[in-house]
Amino acid sequence: MNCIDCGKKLSKEKYRRCKACDGKNSRGRNLVQRICINCKKEFSVWPSYIGAKKAIFCSKRCKSTFEYFSNKGFQGASQKRVSNQNGELNHMWKGKDASYKAKHLWIQSKYGKPKFCEVCGIEDAKRFEWANISGECSRNRQDCLRMCKSCHNKYDWKEEDRKRERGRFVSKP
Repeated sequence: MNCIDCGKKLSKEKYRRCKACDGKNSRGRNLVQRICINCKKEFSVWPSYIGAKKAIFCSKRCKSTFEYFSNKGFQGASQKRVSNQNGELNHMWKGKDASYKAKHLWIQSKYGKPKFCEVCGIEDAKRFEWANISGECSRNRQDCLRMCKSCHNKYDWKEEDRKRERGRFVSKP
Protein backbone atom coordinates (compact mmCIF):
# COMPACT_ATOMS: atom_id res chain seq x y z
CA MET A 1 0.00 0.00 0.00
CA ASN A 2 1.16 3.53 -0.79
CA CYS A 3 0.82 6.87 1.04
CA ILE A 4 -2.38 8.66 -0.02
CA ASP A 5 -0.55 12.02 -0.22
CA CYS A 6 2.88 11.42 -1.76
CA GLY A 7 2.60 7.85 -3.07
CA LYS A 8 5.57 6.54 -1.07
CA LYS A 9 5.42 2.80 -0.28
CA LEU A 10 4.38 2.13 3.35
CA SER A 11 5.96 -0.50 5.59
CA LYS A 12 2.63 -1.65 7.09
CA GLU A 13 -0.75 -1.80 5.40
CA LYS A 14 -2.66 -0.46 8.42
CA TYR A 15 -1.25 3.05 7.84
CA ARG A 16 -2.67 5.44 5.25
CA ARG A 17 0.13 8.03 5.29
CA CYS A 18 3.94 7.95 5.66
CA LYS A 19 5.55 9.65 8.67
CA ALA A 20 6.39 12.83 6.76
CA CYS A 21 2.87 13.26 5.37
CA ASP A 22 1.15 12.22 8.58
CA GLY A 23 2.64 15.19 10.43
CA LYS A 24 1.53 17.63 7.73
CA ASN A 25 -2.07 16.43 7.50
CA SER A 26 -2.97 15.23 10.98
CA ARG A 27 -5.29 17.65 12.77
CA GLY A 28 -4.15 20.54 10.63
CA ARG A 29 -0.79 20.98 12.39
CA ASN A 30 2.70 20.56 11.01
CA LEU A 31 5.49 18.65 12.69
CA VAL A 32 8.66 20.55 13.53
CA GLN A 33 12.08 19.24 12.54
CA ARG A 34 14.63 18.98 15.39
CA ILE A 35 18.16 17.60 15.79
CA CYS A 36 18.94 15.04 18.52
CA ILE A 37 21.59 16.35 20.93
CA ASN A 38 23.05 12.85 21.35
CA CYS A 39 23.28 11.35 17.86
CA LYS A 40 22.76 14.53 15.75
CA LYS A 41 20.03 12.82 13.74
CA GLU A 42 17.09 14.89 12.46
CA PHE A 43 13.64 13.92 13.77
CA SER A 44 10.08 15.31 13.79
CA VAL A 45 8.01 16.36 16.81
CA TRP A 46 4.80 18.18 17.54
CA PRO A 47 5.25 21.91 18.25
CA SER A 48 3.77 21.48 21.75
CA TYR A 49 6.67 19.16 22.70
CA ILE A 50 9.22 21.94 22.20
CA GLY A 51 7.88 24.08 25.05
CA ALA A 52 7.75 21.03 27.36
CA LYS A 53 11.42 20.23 26.64
CA LYS A 54 10.46 16.83 25.23
CA ALA A 55 12.00 17.54 21.83
CA ILE A 56 15.64 17.01 22.74
CA PHE A 57 16.24 13.35 21.84
CA CYS A 58 15.10 11.32 18.85
CA SER A 59 14.43 8.19 20.95
CA LYS A 60 14.40 6.80 24.48
CA ARG A 61 17.60 4.95 23.70
CA CYS A 62 19.40 8.19 22.81
CA LYS A 63 18.12 9.81 25.99
CA SER A 64 19.29 6.98 28.26
CA THR A 65 22.69 6.82 26.50
CA PHE A 66 23.16 10.57 26.94
CA GLU A 67 22.14 10.46 30.64
CA TYR A 68 24.39 7.47 31.31
CA PHE A 69 27.53 9.12 29.94
CA SER A 70 26.80 12.63 31.23
CA ASN A 71 26.17 11.46 34.83
CA LYS A 72 28.95 8.84 35.04
CA GLY A 73 26.49 6.00 34.84
CA PHE A 74 22.92 5.53 36.03
CA GLN A 75 24.14 5.34 39.61
CA GLY A 76 25.38 8.93 39.35
CA ALA A 77 21.99 10.02 38.03
CA SER A 78 20.13 8.40 40.92
CA GLN A 79 22.54 9.79 43.52
CA LYS A 80 22.08 13.25 42.07
CA ARG A 81 18.31 12.94 42.34
CA VAL A 82 18.12 11.83 46.00
CA SER A 83 21.21 13.46 47.48
CA ASN A 84 19.09 15.40 49.99
CA GLN A 85 17.80 12.14 51.56
CA ASN A 86 21.05 10.88 53.05
CA GLY A 87 21.40 9.97 56.72
CA GLU A 88 18.90 11.40 59.15
CA LEU A 89 16.96 13.17 56.37
CA ASN A 90 15.86 9.82 54.95
CA HIS A 91 12.38 8.66 55.93
CA MET A 92 13.75 5.14 56.54
CA TRP A 93 16.40 6.30 59.06
CA LYS A 94 16.33 4.07 62.16
CA GLY A 95 18.97 5.80 64.28
CA LYS A 96 20.07 3.65 67.23
CA ASP A 97 17.65 0.85 66.22
CA ALA A 98 19.59 0.09 63.02
CA SER A 99 21.16 -3.35 62.64
CA TYR A 100 24.83 -4.16 63.21
CA LYS A 101 25.45 -4.51 59.48
CA ALA A 102 23.65 -1.25 58.68
CA LYS A 103 25.85 0.66 61.14
CA HIS A 104 29.02 -0.92 59.70
CA LEU A 105 27.89 0.01 56.18
CA TRP A 106 27.16 3.55 57.37
CA ILE A 107 30.69 3.88 58.81
CA GLN A 108 32.14 2.58 55.55
CA SER A 109 30.05 4.95 53.41
CA LYS A 110 30.89 7.92 55.65
CA TYR A 111 34.63 7.33 56.08
CA GLY A 112 35.42 5.07 53.12
CA LYS A 113 36.99 1.64 52.92
CA PRO A 114 40.04 1.26 55.15
CA LYS A 115 43.32 1.06 53.23
CA PHE A 116 45.69 0.31 56.11
CA CYS A 117 45.72 -1.26 59.58
CA GLU A 118 45.90 1.10 62.55
CA VAL A 119 47.10 -1.72 64.81
CA CYS A 120 50.04 -3.26 62.91
CA GLY A 121 50.48 -0.54 60.27
CA ILE A 122 50.38 -2.90 57.29
CA GLU A 123 49.19 -1.44 53.96
CA ASP A 124 49.41 -4.39 51.56
CA ALA A 125 46.95 -6.89 53.08
CA LYS A 126 44.19 -8.36 50.92
CA ARG A 127 41.39 -7.13 53.16
CA PHE A 128 40.88 -4.29 55.61
CA GLU A 129 37.82 -3.82 57.84
CA TRP A 130 36.32 -1.38 60.31
CA ALA A 131 36.51 -2.93 63.78
CA ASN A 132 34.29 -1.92 66.69
CA ILE A 133 36.32 -1.21 69.84
CA SER A 134 33.78 -0.99 72.65
CA GLY A 135 31.46 -3.81 71.61
CA GLU A 136 28.53 -1.40 71.40
CA CYS A 137 27.95 -0.88 67.72
CA SER A 138 27.51 2.85 67.15
CA ARG A 139 28.06 5.43 64.45
CA ASN A 140 30.89 7.06 66.37
CA ARG A 141 34.24 7.26 64.52
CA GLN A 142 36.19 7.15 67.79
CA ASP A 143 34.61 3.75 68.48
CA CYS A 144 36.06 2.24 65.27
CA LEU A 145 39.54 1.25 64.13
CA ARG A 146 40.84 0.34 60.69
CA MET A 147 42.23 -3.20 60.91
CA CYS A 148 43.53 -5.89 58.61
CA LYS A 149 41.59 -9.15 58.71
CA SER A 150 44.26 -10.82 60.85
CA CYS A 151 44.27 -8.10 63.54
CA HIS A 152 40.47 -7.93 63.49
CA ASN A 153 40.21 -11.67 64.15
CA LYS A 154 42.76 -11.45 66.98
CA TYR A 155 40.93 -8.48 68.49
CA ASP A 156 37.43 -10.03 68.29
CA TRP A 157 38.42 -13.58 69.24
CA LYS A 158 40.40 -13.36 72.44
CA GLU A 159 42.16 -16.53 73.67
CA GLU A 160 39.36 -17.49 76.08
CA ASP A 161 36.77 -17.14 73.31
CA ARG A 162 38.81 -19.38 71.02
CA LYS A 163 39.13 -22.08 73.70
CA ARG A 164 35.38 -22.01 74.31
CA GLU A 165 34.54 -22.26 70.60
CA ARG A 166 37.28 -24.69 69.57
CA GLY A 167 35.20 -27.92 69.48
CA ARG A 168 32.01 -26.36 68.22
CA PHE A 169 32.02 -27.62 64.65
CA VAL A 170 33.62 -31.01 65.25
CA SER A 171 31.21 -33.84 64.49
CA LYS A 172 30.95 -36.61 67.09
CA PRO A 173 31.52 -40.24 65.95
